[in-house]
Amino acid sequence: MAEILELETGSRLRGVTSDLSLRGCFVRTTSLLGVRARVRLTLAKKKQKVEILAAIRRAAQTGIGLEFLDIDTVSNAILSWIESLRKSG
Repeated sequence: MAEILELETGSRLRGVTSDLSLRGCFVRTTSLLGVRARVRLTLAKKKQKVEILAAIRRAAQTGIGLEFLDIDTVSNAILSWIESLRKSG
């Protein structure tokens, strides 16, 4: 599950991630935000959660493509977690 907060307007969206990588992801959602908007993306799986500053690089009818700008990397464990999410599909 992905939660998106658009930083300028405060708009919130929820969606499902796909094509997750260490550089970005696609979020399938029925609502769209503008290309270039900066967002705070929260990814959650079970009891784990990570917050990422991202920018919308693509808007399509099925969702939005995000480029990760800043990942709160307290440790390499978070990056490993993102990689394991990508592999588990």
